[in-house]
Amino acid sequence: MSRVAKQSLVFLLALCIALLPSCSTVRFTAEEGFLYITFLDVGQGDAILLQTDEGAILIDAGTEKSEESLIIELRALGVASLALFVMTHPDADHIGGADGIIGAFSIGEVWISGAPSDSAANRRMEEALDRKDLTAVAVTEGTTYTLEALRLLVLSPVEPSSDTNASSVVILASYGDTDLLLMGDADQKVEKRIVEDYPAWKLDCEILKAGHHGSKTASSAAFLAVALPEYTVISCGAGNSYGHPHGEVLERLSEVGSEVLRTDLSGSISFKTDGRELSVGR
Repeated sequence: MSRVAKQSLVFLLALCIALLPSCSTVRFTAEEGFLYITFLDVGQGDAILLQTDEGAILIDAGTEKSEESLIIELRALGVASLALFVMTHPDADHIGGADGIIGAFSIGEVWISGAPSDSAANRRMEEALDRKDLTAVAVTEGTTYTLEALRLLVLSPVEPSSDTNASSVVILASYGDTDLLLMGDADQKVEKRIVEDYPAWKLDCEILKAGHHGSKTASSAAFLAVALPEYTVISCGAGNSYGHPHGEVLERLSEVGSEVLRTDLSGSISFKTDGRELSVGR
């Protein structure tokens, strides 16, 4: 489908949603003092929305196939602009819809991992940034970003490499006493380095976005024993050919008492927190 056709389809679908009766469509407005977290169902890919009453942050943009539905869902969730757009690494299941997101929303700041890629998805993303006169910043460990009471700290990469998964932007997002570890597609080697570099109290989290869609190459027992997530979200596609999430990972999560939520089983998964209490759903 051409870019013009895709943009026209997105507009028409968004218009149809806007014209539905109010009982069918409830447009979301962030309540002051709360952080809303949505792990958006983009099939075999990642897209995570963080919202406060001060703005919205999107981390990854799913696949090209999910682009139109992602834009529509973001609009339905009240997103008119993005304070920050993070692309954890240039694999197509994380930036396949990035060109559409860049074209559809005003964006304040863009983060990338800096890992090199000549993929079609990466070229579309770079062209979209050029059209909007946006410059992406390749972030490394120690980079921070603050949106009201929400603070983001980059834990990885130390420096980008040709291994796109190992170069994933890993983020610790904190809102009061509520912490999220968002692992991108980082593997066990990255987890080991993070555990060695940071004290256990820093990595102890309420929500973990499991690395690499629940692949057995991530979510090691040693890492989980430190992170001790109350909830673990696995973003993967129904019946995916990779076998995600892997049985060994589910067993390791069970051993640390983490409640597993999966987009392939539940669709989009949301949380709400005031920084003290955390609830599933909006």
